[in-house]
Amino acid sequence: GSSDNAVRVVADRLSPQIGQPVVVINRPGANGDIAAEAVASSAPDGHTLFLTVPSLVTNQFYFKSSIDPARLASVVQMTAGAYLLLSSAKFTGRSVGEIMQMIRAKPGSVTCAMTGGQGSIGCEMLKYHAKADMLLVPYKGSAPALTAAMAGEIDLMFNFSNTADAQVRSGRVRAIATTAARRGGMPLPELPAMAESLQDFEILGWHGVSVARATPRELILRINREFNVVLANADVRAKFADGGLEAVGGAPEIMEARLRAEYNRYGAVLKAAGVVPQ
Repeated sequence: GSSDNAVRVVADRLSPQIGQPVVVINRPGANGDIAAEAVASSAPDGHTLFLTVPSLVTNQFYFKSSIDPARLASVVQMTAGAYLLLSSAKFTGRSVGEIMQMIRAKPGSVTCAMTGGQGSIGCEMLKYHAKADMLLVPYKGSAPALTAAMAGEIDLMFNFSNTADAQVRSGRVRAIATTAARRGGMPLPELPAMAESLQDFEILGWHGVSVARATPRELILRINREFNVVLANADVRAKFADGGLEAVGGAPEIMEARLRAEYNRYGAVLKAAGVVPQ
């Protein structure tokens, strides 16, 4: 997926730069928490890095057993990319405003695909802003939900741009808006932003790097500098852009701010929806 692609693009550039191998190890399970636990428990020597994604934040609201993010220290935010609000071609709502009116006019009639992670949060945020009920339909991931949207079995879903682009351009699904803070960026810069109609509606997919909390600050800053050199590379930025991502970089505090902002934004929505950790 996008995470594996993003980290391998960076690893290929980072290895010759620091003069030692950078090995990508997949530790799937528990929505990323197995990998997070492995890094949080590792020696704080900067040799074991965690590819951090938004589930580090959202898992706290769904699972009692989720890892405490405070056990990890942020190094750098590598990428960011918006999601798309998609509708089936049969759905009559053509704008965020029209969709809000439809949800409010007939609560429970508009369907939205719950695909896990931020795709599900997008549906909950729509419901939160509409202050009316929607029919939230669970799917085992974004791929089967996208198939259902193309077949007209589901009205709405949130999907990352790189997996929906071909279907949007072919007309099999319709792109309504982007979840970026403002229009003009990737993906599909011509699309309006959800935030133009719904205050503070922002959902970003992103990748970052974290280490064990006890890692010395000077070592974190050294790793941060190495990553920033890679992220400034034109070839790396172009490969990210092909996947609907923008390189971010900067100080560790930029990623820390992202974690805090998403905890507050998503927490308000999920708590209002009655979501409690299981």
